[in-house]
Amino acid sequence: MKFISLNKKNLLLGLGSFIVSFTFFSSVLFPIWNDKTGSEIVIDSLDEIKTVGDDENWWISHPLEPYQISPQVDFNWTRFWQVYKNHALWSLEAKHPVTGEWIEQTELLIIHRDYISDNSVKVGLEFTTPDNGYTLDWRLTMGIDYKLKQYLNTSGNYNYTLSFEAGGRRFNVIFDWSDMLQYPNLIFRHGKRNIDGDDYFFFRVRKNGIQPDKNIYLDPQTTVNDGTNLDHSIYGDTILRTQNGSFICLFGEAFDLYKAWSEDMGVTWDVSKILGDADTYVSAYPAIAIGSDDVIHVVFQGTWNGHSAYDIRYLNSTDWGNAKNITTDSKTVARTSICIDANDSLYVFGEKGALGTSNDDQIIESHSYDNGDTWSNYATITNEIHGGDDTWLFKADVNETGAIHLFSSAEDLSASTKDAIVHIYSTDSGVTWSGWNSDILPFIASLDMHLPTFYFDANDTIQVYCTDKGYDKLYHMSSTPSGWTDATATFSILNTFYYSDVAPQLNNWSAHVVAGDARTSDYALRYNYNNSGSWGSWTTIASNGGDDMIRGNFLYANYPMNGTVKQCIPNQGYALVYRNVSDDSLHFYSSSNLEFKDDVSAGENTAPTLTNEAPTNSSTNIEISSSLYVVCTDADGDTMNATWSSNSSGAWIDFGTNSSISTGTNITQPNTNFSTYSTSYWWRVNLSDGNGSTIHEIYHFTTDSSSW
Repeated sequence: MKFISLNKKNLLLGLGSFIVSFTFFSSVLFPIWNDKTGSEIVIDSLDEIKTVGDDENWWISHPLEPYQISPQVDFNWTRFWQVYKNHALWSLEAKHPVTGEWIEQTELLIIHRDYISDNSVKVGLEFTTPDNGYTLDWRLTMGIDYKLKQYLNTSGNYNYTLSFEAGGRRFNVIFDWSDMLQYPNLIFRHGKRNIDGDDYFFFRVRKNGIQPDKNIYLDPQTTVNDGTNLDHSIYGDTILRTQNGSFICLFGEAFDLYKAWSEDMGVTWDVSKILGDADTYVSAYPAIAIGSDDVIHVVFQGTWNGHSAYDIRYLNSTDWGNAKNITTDSKTVARTSICIDANDSLYVFGEKGALGTSNDDQIIESHSYDNGDTWSNYATITNEIHGGDDTWLFKADVNETGAIHLFSSAEDLSASTKDAIVHIYSTDSGVTWSGWNSDILPFIASLDMHLPTFYFDANDTIQVYCTDKGYDKLYHMSSTPSGWTDATATFSILNTFYYSDVAPQLNNWSAHVVAGDARTSDYALRYNYNNSGSWGSWTTIASNGGDDMIRGNFLYANYPMNGTVKQCIPNQGYALVYRNVSDDSLHFYSSSNLEFKDDVSAGENTAPTLTNEAPTNSSTNIEISSSLYVVCTDADGDTMNATWSSNSSGAWIDFGTNSSISTGTNITQPNTNFSTYSTSYWWRVNLSDGNGSTIHEIYHFTTDSSSW
């Protein structure tokens, strides 16, 4: 790959320059690849980031309106730019004054940008004509892969024009796809267009053109798979995002296991079978997690070697076709769940016993400490709790202190005709388990609750949502130092909820909820959003005319801790997959403001950092009641505020604050609760910079064994 570093002083050799200017919201990803010529345009110094004249007609955008481009409208630039860079070609050409031949001159392109106070970034493409005695015609070509044609509004004339002014001159970028009309069959199947992926649409710069009159639409919904038997497709966590930005979805079709993946934030999908021969093996109900090394771990319910009963089976992305058994006693095992901790240890759960058999359905657990190579003998972690006539559905996750939490529906023994939500947890990496016989959520006695889902918020509080079958409502409750809150009927405006899911976003840890509304006239998948404790109105994502229910699953599939943040949770917005039973298809849907932390680059505020903690994390033999220290740093020089918390009582409780902290300052707080010998204590510091960035770090130490 050839790298071209463009310095302005080497380019300003000509008589004039042409400028095409864009504004991208928040996140502009560099470098920009030029696949056609094998070149890469890079910005390598701040000298090349400059402000151009005020006479530019900048394209100002914000992520409020979904998926459309036109001058002076709101737009989700993060998603569009991710799509564009994965499906785009760049080329700058000059027309030879004698032969008329177009000659490649891409190396003359320079990119400049400027941060504006409203959180937008100006980006311009500039090229300067060499002083060679000729007046040349120039052509800037920006091509888009033809399979994105489904996202174009093709009404009216088959061209699209954007108009800009620079230096008193008007330039038009024309998007023209008329040459592509030769492809009559544009059936969208299995995530791909049925044409060669090397065909492109093109933008061109021309001196004279019409005003903009067309829009490009990036539909938030795409088809992942239009299979024939998706009964066993998505019930647990099934979609995640890798560290390089790929979306991965695992699903079952006709008792085989499939992988779907997208490199452009869900716009286009590829699908392949990774396991299955329905005549010999049955693979169903996959659940997935991803490790810090980007290895994808899959657990599913399946048969093997002709056995008729189910076992728990496992495979990972290092060898998709090599499945192994976690259980081998051919006992009926219902749908499974998997979670992963900060050390990449894996924990798998299932139900052992005959479905619907009273007092026989118990939850089992197995773990692997070596990336799935070997597994512990499974342990039964419940006793005398059973599923009754309902199949168990599990959801498990690991919090910031490494505690494993599992929520499941079960038949409540105190009211055998009703279901309970059971909370089971382990604080010693799966060695021992607590809660099954005591931590039945308290509102179960009078209601019929099942299908739990949950997440940990910024304070490590557990936020649980579950369905009440009897009253067709979705209930919410949360953990507190004194126990569980009373359940509240968060949503009571719909007739019923079925297979709900919940997920957070990082920038304010708000909750996104999606629920299948199974018994109304339209059988819709509906969405709601909790912003700082206040719920909005229901939005219908999809409906299928009353044929059957739709199940949605958020992109939040059991990521390990990366520092104190779960990897790849959206910074804002949400994404999900859902199954439409009426046409047996699997679909992807994302919000217009979907954005990830690693997409945020140019012009953004830098988050503060915490370093040099004392006592050092994981240290031992620390004196009781020791003071705590940490160094606060902010690369932008912002003044910071800190809040100190500990969980010596079993929940996070604040015990101190520091305000108006300058960068590089060592702050300290005492804590007299750290007063018992030979005890491990956890402490946390939340640090904010006053400009919207807040981080926190969690530490722990063990006190010495006795006094001197």
